[in-house]
Formats: sequence, structure tokens, C-alpha cells
Amino acid sequence: MPVSPIERNDHAEPNADAFIFGFDFPADGVIEKVDWQRIKPTAACPPAGWRWLHFNRLAAETREWLEESSDLDETVITALLQTETRPRCAAYEDGLLLNLRGINHNPGAEPEDMISVRIWATQNLVISMRSYPVKAVHEVR
Repeated sequence: MPVSPIERNDHAEPNADAFIFGFDFPADGVIEKVDWQRIKPTAACPPAGWRWLHFNRLAAETREWLEESSDLDETVITALLQTETRPRCAAYEDGLLLNLRGINHNPGAEPEDMISVRIWATQNLVISMRSYPVKAVHEVR
């Protein structure tokens, strides 16, 4: 099936790293870093607790991982990879799709340049994506 321009990642950075960071939050409360090799084959979560994975939306490998390893519905994948977004929160199947915007604090950016973070959240998995670094995400990390 052909991919529409909205679905296609038009500004892909084919050589950029897809995976930025990840953490497991097990029931015992001991937070553990997750590396790319561990989650590349599957997004499967720890048996008790939850997992947060953060990706670069512009990396070509991000789309590949979403389509081949994430077990996400095509509708969710399309929403996470859209070029243009508006702030929204929508319930879909067993999760929430959340698009947030914030001020672009990156060097050389104008304050009115908004940047977004897209989030898919279920009971035990949070997948977030950004095109450009989002200060708030890295502060929470």
C-alpha cells in the first residue's frame, strides 16, 4: 500500500540514531536503563512494571522498528510518525495517543518555533518520539 506524504517521514535523517534512551520501571522500584540491543527485537515489557522508550522520529530505523518490532497498530504508528501534528489526546484501543508542543530551546531556534513530542502510552509501555531535542523530556529523564 503506498504511503501518503503525511505518513511518510519526509525529513528523515537516515544516519541518525533511532533510539535515544529507555528505562524499565519494575514493581520493585529499582529503575533500570534499557539499551537498544535489548529492545530492538521487541518492545515487550517487564513482567511487572512498565517501560519508557524514547526515539528520534527522523531516524529511518525508527520507522523500521515501529513496523517490525513494536507490535503497535498501524494507526498508532502513523500518528507517531506524522510530519505535522496538533496538540491532542486521544484514546485508542488499550492506550492513549498524546501530542504535546513546547518552546524550542535548541541553539539557533526562535522562541516561537514550537517543537513536539508524540507519546503512545498503555498500562505498561510508554513510547515517545521527537524530531528535535525537547528540553522537558531530557529533564524528566
